[in-house]
Amino acid sequence: MIKTKKLGILTIHGMGETESTFSCELENLLKIRLKKFSVDVEKEIHFESIYYQPVLQDNQYNIWNKMQCEPSEKLRWLQLRKFFLFAFSDAVSLEHKPKEENSVYKQTQKIIVESLRSTKNNLQNSQCPLIVIAQSLGCQVISNYIWDSQKEDKDKTIWDENSSDYINPHDDEVDFLKLKTMKFLFTSGCNIPIFVAGFDSIQAFNYR
Repeated sequence: MIKTKKLGILTIHGMGETESTFSCELENLLKIRLKKFSVDVEKEIHFESIYYQPVLQDNQYNIWNKMQCEPSEKLRWLQLRKFFLFAFSDAVSLEHKPKEENSVYKQTQKIIVESLRSTKNNLQNSQCPLIVIAQSLGCQVISNYIWDSQKEDKDKTIWDENSSDYINPHDDEVDFLKLKTMKFLFTSGCNIPIFVAGFDSIQAFNYR
């Protein structure tokens, strides 16, 4: 089978209770817009979603179900409580002991790797450009991923050959997995300032 696709577009969701179909509406809108410019979307562009929420959401449902009370003892502001549980615990859980073996942090990064490998398998080659569209907490997640891939010190990351979480990239996919072919990173509702605004020194990953 001849691979014809020249561009990969990846979407990554934000915090909160999220369905696996989160990117469908955006993808459909992009396809409609691109066809107006005579782009053969189905032939030239691969869409891929980075869906990391199951790593967190199954545990959150477990806690939420345990919080339910008898009707006579029903909690007030139930939906608000659920929003805080499912939304804010995402950010806290993702940053908790990130270097531990099989941490939520690493599990999430390995999902990104899986999505990138799936994208690569649908493109002409590993030099094809990528566009990443990130929402809210997804901006932090993808930023952490890029930061770790660029660090010289790979200790206890998914890039550490001595770690049980090592992703063992093939030579022909290393640059692709490190997002060196990424041309644009679009962010919406980026949450990163909330977590770094109190620091006197803020450093971003390198743009390539």
